[in-house]
Amino acid sequence: MLKNSTTAQTKNEMDIQLVEAHNHRFNADEQAIATFKDHFIAGLGTIDKNCPIQLWDEFIEQAQDTLNMLHTSQHDNSLSAYDDLEGPFDFNKTPIAPLGTKALIYDNPKVRNTFAPHGTDVFYVGPAKLHYRNMRFFDPLTRGFHTSGSVKLYPTHCKVPTLSEDDRTLLTAHDLLRTLRLAPPPTAEEKLKYCDAIEHLTRIIKNIPAPRVDNTGEPRVNTPSTSNNTTSPAFLQAQPRVHL
Repeated sequence: MLKNSTTAQTKNEMDIQLVEAHNHRFNADEQAIATFKDHFIAGLGTIDKNCPIQLWDEFIEQAQDTLNMLHTSQHDNSLSAYDDLEGPFDFNKTPIAPLGTKALIYDNPKVRNTFAPHGTDVFYVGPAKLHYRNMRFFDPLTRGFHTSGSVKLYPTHCKVPTLSEDDRTLLTAHDLLRTLRLAPPPTAEEKLKYCDAIEHLTRIIKNIPAPRVDNTGEPRVNTPSTSNNTTSPAFLQAQPRVHL
């Protein structure tokens, strides 16, 4: 009786085998794990080369949140999965940065020594959700974690975008044009000057540079973005060990 039951169970398991072995396309759990793995590896590609590998577990929370921000909610297609689970994400309230980025946090005079530096070199590990406009950092010297809002980030593989001189000129022209249109001049002579200013500002807005504008302004990104193969054995062997 037991043998017949086992044979029937084995036959039923064979009947529900819809795809070949090692094919996980129809397994939702396997697909979710593979998606998170790819997203996590992509985040590790831009960490600082001196960031300890023992901090990778601290990156999971932000990696999960950013992945949910990119994923559409199954209950409402107009929302992301993060909005459906946690509510709208406010970057001004909870700022985030590239994981593993080297940073310099400000040390308050009340807690630092007399001739001590005013900042501490740390690595960014994730947001501080229980604090306002703060982030979490790891100090490799003390092997402790800090929460700070006064920070300067130093990305290794990319530069923070900056405004060029042309961009600043366009923004200033827009502000001046909006201000001039709100206050028309009363006299004819001032109206002629007003028209010349409007024409000059219009030429700037239409990307016709004025003679005083220097076209050799600072580029938006100083250097091209790069990445590291942080999961390769050679890279892992060269990483510093801090939790011994």
